[in-house]
Amino acid sequence: MQKRIEPAEFKPARGSSDTKIQGGNKPWGLVVAALLVLTAIYGVFIWLPGQVEPTIATTVQNDRISDTTQRPSPASSQASAQSSELSPFEQAQLAKARKEAQDILEQILLQQAFLQEAKVEWWGQVPYEQALTNAKEGDEHYRNRDFASAIAGYSKALEKLTELSNSIPARADLAQIQTREAIEVFDQQVAQKQLSLLEALAPNHDSIATLTERIDVLPQVAQLFESARKSQSQTDWNDAKTAIDAAAKADPKHQAVNIVQEEIQVAWQQAMFERTLGQAYAAIADNEFGIAARLIQEASGYKGLTQALDQARATLTLAETTATLRQLEQEASAAIEQEDWQGVINLYQEALSVDPSIQFAQQGLPKAQSRLQLDEEIDTVLKAPEQLQDPAVTAAAQRLLDQAHNITPAGPSLTLQIQTLHNLIEQANRIVSVTIESDGLTDLVLIRHSNIGSTQRYQTRLRPGKYTVRGTRVGYRDILVNFEVKPEDSNLRVFAACSEQI
Repeated sequence: MQKRIEPAEFKPARGSSDTKIQGGNKPWGLVVAALLVLTAIYGVFIWLPGQVEPTIATTVQNDRISDTTQRPSPASSQASAQSSELSPFEQAQLAKARKEAQDILEQILLQQAFLQEAKVEWWGQVPYEQALTNAKEGDEHYRNRDFASAIAGYSKALEKLTELSNSIPARADLAQIQTREAIEVFDQQVAQKQLSLLEALAPNHDSIATLTERIDVLPQVAQLFESARKSQSQTDWNDAKTAIDAAAKADPKHQAVNIVQEEIQVAWQQAMFERTLGQAYAAIADNEFGIAARLIQEASGYKGLTQALDQARATLTLAETTATLRQLEQEASAAIEQEDWQGVINLYQEALSVDPSIQFAQQGLPKAQSRLQLDEEIDTVLKAPEQLQDPAVTAAAQRLLDQAHNITPAGPSLTLQIQTLHNLIEQANRIVSVTIESDGLTDLVLIRHSNIGSTQRYQTRLRPGKYTVRGTRVGYRDILVNFEVKPEDSNLRVFAACSEQI
């Protein structure tokens, strides 16, 4: 390290060939040094204080210079005399020390202006005043031309001021944190104070705008938060949710609000879930299955898939199945009363598709199928009563009639069928005397019954129905004579003879 150059002790110059001014020559080194000193004094004590707000140190210096200008003191006169007695080298060393002190003082003034703009009195008043005290001490040493001590005093003051300046970013971060903490506890006064400090420390801090907005809405947020808490304590979850949601919307970054909002949201969802599921069960009891299904779906939006939801869905399914089967059973009963056996079968089959184990359908389906078959068979006979002239058909019809008689209770339709069939069978079983007459020359045949032959009279007993007699005779055209035996007939006469020659 370069050794500090200390000013040499002042001694009056002695006459010699080295130091004596020859032939009117001027000491140019001394002139130059004097000009430098005057320039530095002007810059520090006149120009620079005009650019920066003066400190106590600069004020003392200005006052001192003013006094010196107006009224030279004996000390200054003595110092001037001593300066004039210094060698050029010694004067240069003195000017250098003075220049160093002035440079440090210039930095002090800049730091002072910066700190005052940052409202140092709010957050660093004590160390700031200590720094100013050090600067004043430096001023005293400067007046006494003890520049080494002045430099030490100024340096100490500059060091403290620099420490304060360097602490501003950390202090700004702390002010930001404390502003947020005050907002979190709804202390608007402290929050505003810390925000003002942050604005002084870091006017361009990127969080100032957001924090300002949060402080502006803090009273509203606090009121909504308190209202939400009150409703929460009363388990009034709708009002609690409305208030806390409004608070969170006003200040989305408020952590306390967000925490309580989450708590209320969970409780509100549970309450809404239970209420909606209760409404669903009430709708199930009223057989309003569509409404119940919608309410269960709505409840799932509050809680998602849960055991309670599964149970509610199972209850709804069972209730729907039970109601459907009950409805099918009622419709089947109505169809039975109407003797609509095909409709009854369809309803029973539908019921079995819903629940294969349902008893009324299992037991009723075979009976309905049997009744349908009987109904269709009887209708077949009733639609073709002429077939009853066949004894085999009549015997089958009689079995149908006996089967129908065993059904109790018999509905109106079956009763009518039984009566009609009974009458047809009775009529079909009647025997009517029939006389077939001819010319004795025609060969007669009662188709599907008997070969009569050639005769003038043929007596027979026939069941009601339609019959045909065919007649043939050599040389004559064949004939067919159709006749009908009716149940009410007696001694029916039929004539058949070939009369048209070929």
